[in-house]
Amino acid sequence: MSKIIQTLEQKLHLTPQQILEAKILQLNLSSLEKKIIDEIENNPVLEILEDDEKKTDEDASEDEKDFDWEELVSSPDELGISKSNNKNELLENLSESFDEKNLVEDIVLQLKDLNFSDTEISIACEILGNLNENGFLSIEPVLISDRLNIKEDVVIDMMKEIQKLDPLGICSRNIQECILVQLENLYPDEKVAQKIVRNYFDDFTNKRYKNIIKKLNCSDADVINTSELVSILNPNPAVNYFSIKAEHIIPDIIVEQYEKKWIVNVNNSFIPNLKISNDYIEMLNKHNKDKEVRDFIRKKIDSANWFISAIEQRNNTYKKVMLSIIKHQGNYFDSDNKELNPLILKDIAEDIKMDISTISRVTNGKYVQMPWGIKELKTFFSEGIKMKNGKVVSSYEVKKQITIILNSEDKKTPLNDDLLTRKINELGYLIARRTIAKYRESMNIPVARLRKK
Repeated sequence: MSKIIQTLEQKLHLTPQQILEAKILQLNLSSLEKKIIDEIENNPVLEILEDDEKKTDEDASEDEKDFDWEELVSSPDELGISKSNNKNELLENLSESFDEKNLVEDIVLQLKDLNFSDTEISIACEILGNLNENGFLSIEPVLISDRLNIKEDVVIDMMKEIQKLDPLGICSRNIQECILVQLENLYPDEKVAQKIVRNYFDDFTNKRYKNIIKKLNCSDADVINTSELVSILNPNPAVNYFSIKAEHIIPDIIVEQYEKKWIVNVNNSFIPNLKISNDYIEMLNKHNKDKEVRDFIRKKIDSANWFISAIEQRNNTYKKVMLSIIKHQGNYFDSDNKELNPLILKDIAEDIKMDISTISRVTNGKYVQMPWGIKELKTFFSEGIKMKNGKVVSSYEVKKQITIILNSEDKKTPLNDDLLTRKINELGYLIARRTIAKYRESMNIPVARLRKK
């Protein structure tokens, strides 16, 4: 007698529209302008709406009521599009956020050659969509696992697979992981060098070689060999995929105050209004009985509609995120002190009911123009630091104090992290030495002995 077995299998179902929306969402103004030009060139159905056409289009809106738009909107199956995207669809629809060659495309092609499944490539695509300009993962893996509703271990395993591809170390979380991946794959027999980078990277980067020799019980030659090996490795795995261009920062969002109320607008100065070509709508009506022609035109029109909708979705999301930031950072926007409150991506995500990865995409590399200047959106976010009086302040306040203290230190006897921490604590901040060291490093301030003059 046959047995009926029920199994539960988890699959990702990202529609072409969702992939396109994520793709458009993370583009800054300059990149979006280029993307629109490319889309117009590749899809003849998509046209720029000229100023003198706007009134004509409004007058023609009554005529459009006679056109069956429901007939125009086709189902994915009818257009040969599966709800669960295959590898080719993911490759075609993934973000083109890299200026030179397409890093994402290269990685996905390598995964295809290694026979990774559609689901695995879907996970890889989500990971790759969160890389910064250096090729490092810009968010925690748990945020990706939450978005995809899968275990964090699955995301981390895929990250490790990507790291072994070309360029080696891509998708690492930091420079230490990037260098270690390259050592393990290029010099598998250099075990001592791997141990130094894995376990004593802070000592190594700060040239505390005697500490390494003592802790690891290795020789001077081992440390010198490690230094020579690391010097020829690549700390920036995405270097060949970005063309660094000197250009003025163009704000993506403009914030103005009117009658004590903050008004948020998305900067569309360089973005043309788009429309569906009337010629192709007429052509669709004319050849409505020719299935091959009808399906071709409908596919192009659907693609154009998705593109226009994705831009509108981007603009709406940008406004929601910025308005939420203003709400959470009232001390900054509504006072002369310009003090930032502690704020994390999750706060905004919960406020506007969106995924954390969406907030990350919106805030990374985007700028807002305010009455007093331009600021990158991600700089509004920081962890909270407690003070002795019970007040919680932004980590930016601590970094400001670090700058003030170190600018006035005696360069003949600069402050080490212990003394710096003591001075910060004396100001009322409850903060540990390791946190002070982390902040100092993030501000690109070298250790005391390297600041000595």
